[in-house]
Amino acid sequence: MQDLIVSGDIRFLNAYPAVDGLRALPTPITWRRYKDPRWNDADREADGHDAVLMLAGMDDPDEGTRQLQPMDHHFFASISGRQRPAAAQMRQTIHQQRNRARGASVKGETNIFAYEALEEGQSFIGALAAPADRPDLVSSLQTLLSQPLWLGRSGRASYGGAPIFKIGAPGEAEPGTNHKRIQTGDFFAVRLTSDAILRDAVTGQHDPWSLRAAIEKRFGERAIVTQVFIRSTVCTGYHRLWRSSLPAVRAAAAGSVVLMEACENLSTWDLSTLTANPIGERVADGYGCFTVASDSLNGLSIERSRAEISETGAPSEPESEAMLDAQRRLSDKRLRVFLAYEAIQTAANARGLQGSSVIQRVRGPLRAPATWRRTYADWTSGPAEHQLKPMAREGLMSISMEIRFLHHGKLYRERLRLWDVLRRAVDTEWTPTYEFDEAERQACQITSDNVSKQIWTEARAALAPYYLDVLFRSLARRAQSEGEK
Repeated sequence: MQDLIVSGDIRFLNAYPAVDGLRALPTPITWRRYKDPRWNDADREADGHDAVLMLAGMDDPDEGTRQLQPMDHHFFASISGRQRPAAAQMRQTIHQQRNRARGASVKGETNIFAYEALEEGQSFIGALAAPADRPDLVSSLQTLLSQPLWLGRSGRASYGGAPIFKIGAPGEAEPGTNHKRIQTGDFFAVRLTSDAILRDAVTGQHDPWSLRAAIEKRFGERAIVTQVFIRSTVCTGYHRLWRSSLPAVRAAAAGSVVLMEACENLSTWDLSTLTANPIGERVADGYGCFTVASDSLNGLSIERSRAEISETGAPSEPESEAMLDAQRRLSDKRLRVFLAYEAIQTAANARGLQGSSVIQRVRGPLRAPATWRRTYADWTSGPAEHQLKPMAREGLMSISMEIRFLHHGKLYRERLRLWDVLRRAVDTEWTPTYEFDEAERQACQITSDNVSKQIWTEARAALAPYYLDVLFRSLARRAQSEGEK
């Protein structure tokens, strides 16, 4: 066990989603796809319908006449010259921390926390890199992986489990890579297949932009660097010998690309030799791995069919009524707290307050949940006999505030007059929101993601009169306070 885990002789490479028995790799940050008005920008299926460009060092072939955007999928596998997108299916579940002996919750500021976990039923492919002159380590690894191993935390809360390990044949290159011979003068891309922790040779500080120097040192005079495309990230770790956490450091993220030009012929053996050893630090933890790609730099072929869009995980059972009811109550309670806070903050930045009487008047219809929108519609754009008197209308038009809201699911943040707030609130597609809306939804999620989103959206729309009531009440109090001063 000392040789396997602590010595550093074995490198543990990242496990990525499996696609038809092949290991997918992180999507290069240089890949772009055309925006297509027929597809929502956030729709992952659009990646399979739009053309994909590798714009590393290349001009846009359409010369900017069509808009481009990054790929939404995080992983792709190359199968017979075509790229197949892949993704790891995640889930979030809320838990309560309890004392195992007493069965009661633990005292403290908070005992509710959320887990992000991998869905069951998925396949991943990783790799262990062992020295060629240590067949004993390979034998020990095979013996270790043939035994049941428990992965993950919170096993008593039904997480983790003993996955099924399938040990493939040994290879000389990282799984998922496919090196091809490169001729002198050819352009090729060096892609990070894992995060790389690098140091500046002059300052000694961790610097993601030291990727260029590390690649130049590795290839020497065989190739020259022409362009570098880097996305930074933060890496943490655990020292297996000292059993302590390692400090968080800046690193070049997986998918970063270095574009190079070959100065001599590079065979597949040369490329395997150059990529055999990673760059940077903490290489035993899988950092610093990279591969060489000689694909066409002006375009890729994406393979994706409707049959392949199915979820990877096991089919989920319908939520019980008890779970749905609990999710509704949690969502309602959390939304009330944060919508009230948002309304108070909105009232604090209001301008042009003159008196509280007209503001108190517009609170009245909110006491009738079934008719408040119709009343506001009559006040603002209804028959003349139902509209607000000119003096009341002028009072509402003199008050302005910066307000955040959703309309047809799109987020807006504008400075509006209070009169305009009433007019927009008439639309049933208008709903209040706040800055960390999605994060709070996930924090109280106890059902599946789709069900939680639906319940959250319905609760937020139902609380529109509550939000307006808190907003008007806060405005009235502020107007009254400033009038007394």
